[in-house]
Amino acid sequence: MAGDDIFEDVLDNVQYDPQGPRIDVRRDLIKRLGEEVIVIANTAANTPSGNALLFAFAIEDEEALGRIIEQAALSDPSASKVDENGVTIRVFSNGATATCVAGHRLLYGDIRLVQSAVRRFKEQAPSAN
Repeated sequence: MAGDDIFEDVLDNVQYDPQGPRIDVRRDLIKRLGEEVIVIANTAANTPSGNALLFAFAIEDEEALGRIIEQAALSDPSASKVDENGVTIRVFSNGATATCVAGHRLLYGDIRLVQSAVRRFKEQAPSAN
């Protein structure tokens, strides 16, 4: 979708806006996303729209995506950090949207769904024994 012409202005703003994250989404983010995206919708969510969404993008390079998330969060002075089972989740200024990298996924969406996904990934992770 990000390669669609309709998003060109948005992608340019993310890259060149002096108040924004200054991330080259085309070069730094899109090339690190895998072929699979899982979308989870909680239609009973207590949100203004009545829906809570979670997007879980398959990724290959967790470390690089973690750096991109940190860079994006630094451009939002009201963004905060939440720790969930040893994973740093970045919560954005609206307090309802969050993102992190966990389980070879870039998670983005409703904070409650992001936290739940992190817990599930940690529970499913093979033990080091």
